[in-house]
Amino acid sequence: MRIARVIVALIGATLLLALGPVVGARAQTPSPAAQQPTVRVLQLHGAVDPFVAGYLKKGIEAANRAGDRAVVISINTPGGLDSSMRAIVSAIGASRVPVLCWTGPSGARAASAGTFVMFACSRSAMAPGTEIGAAHPVGIRGSIEGQKTTNDAAAFLQDLARSNGYNTGFATEAVQHSKSLPASQAVSENVTNDIASSIPQFLQSSNGKSVPVLGGT
Repeated sequence: MRIARVIVALIGATLLLALGPVVGARAQTPSPAAQQPTVRVLQLHGAVDPFVAGYLKKGIEAANRAGDRAVVISINTPGGLDSSMRAIVSAIGASRVPVLCWTGPSGARAASAGTFVMFACSRSAMAPGTEIGAAHPVGIRGSIEGQKTTNDAAAFLQDLARSNGYNTGFATEAVQHSKSLPASQAVSENVTNDIASSIPQFLQSSNGKSVPVLGGT
């Protein structure tokens, strides 16, 4: 698959990558203005907070309105607020356009809240030298949260894992015992789908795959 062109959008740091069919999904029909199917790339870099959650929600909604072929969320985060993470997960679940997650580049991580966002995506990949996990809830001042909050977070991550075909055992360990995995091990343990050094490489490996979206597959 060959990238035809790159369009810089005016929504934050959003990029539109114009390329051929990426995933076998019934995405919304592209608008007449779109000459070729596009994939919208959004960034989740830094702490997960209300600003980032709003940016991602608006970006996913814009992709649905434009009839983009897919959305890719590029992840590099140490984690953040539970409420903001849940807003992002809800936006992913409400999308008629496939939302894919990629942790990268090398050295990046999908820690804590980032793990939940990765598991909310029905297809994900990690760059070599990245990691995922350490999702034990932490209070505003860095204190470890109580057992009730931990159990709630574990149940939520387990549900995301079951829904999207990921390892539910890791979901439990990541929340209750702050377990983390490097990219290579994450693939072998079914915590992510693929190793991809770049988003174009991830899209190539995703070409032709069927993924669930709101209202269909």
